[in-house]
Amino acid sequence: VILERFKGYKPRQEPSSSYAGRKTSYLDRIEFIVVPDMATRIPALETGELDFVYGAPRDEYERLQKNPDLLINLTKPNAWLATVINKAIPPFNNVKMRQALQAAVDIEEIMRLAVGSPKFFNVTPAIFFEGTTWGSMACKGLYNQADLEKAKALVKEAGGPPREPIIVLAAKDYEHFYNASLGMKAVLEKLGFKVDFRVTDYATVVATRSKKDAWHMFCTGFTPNTTLEPANTLWMNPKWAGWYESPQMDKLY
Repeated sequence: VILERFKGYKPRQEPSSSYAGRKTSYLDRIEFIVVPDMATRIPALETGELDFVYGAPRDEYERLQKNPDLLINLTKPNAWLATVINKAIPPFNNVKMRQALQAAVDIEEIMRLAVGSPKFFNVTPAIFFEGTTWGSMACKGLYNQADLEKAKALVKEAGGPPREPIIVLAAKDYEHFYNASLGMKAVLEKLGFKVDFRVTDYATVVATRSKKDAWHMFCTGFTPNTTLEPANTLWMNPKWAGWYESPQMDKLY
């Protein structure tokens, strides 16, 4: 994709403010070049063949920071890493089973597995990013409990682990999704669940998650356009994968 500046463009005069106000076109021409292979993309940046890239291997962060020719920007918050649970079919249509998972998960452990160093993640109970209008600590007491015994008791209350394995969808296209999926697999196994860990490409995960009876869990990410405002959130939409329904939530909407 090649963008060239329109010389007749006249920006608005008021100061720039987020999406509003003055927009200044500083560049005459921008070329967007797709370089899927990270091992090719980063050297191209270092040699000056590319001027800007979005995303780099996290284990390259320290090395790239030492290069005086590069400006490295670590953007936080950038996205949510989330586990989506299928609430339409057993066993997670039972709230006790969902509460068991919530009680068992050690968020920091999952995040270290997913992205490595704590400099790359925040551990926070805010359903919307901290510092935004909707940021809230209301569920702090239920977040990051890492209480395996409580979780096992909740599974027992719910009737115990099912005979059929839990289907976890995973893809290696996004390394942090895949690593988080491995972490959730370990949590399920600690609670006595059998796990059917299905590794495909991410396009297959997206196609499969629309089928209510084809999976129980997958890990994904939510970017700011889906996490800034309640009416815009995918995971609260009863028509989206997971199919969470709540009359109280509908009333609040």
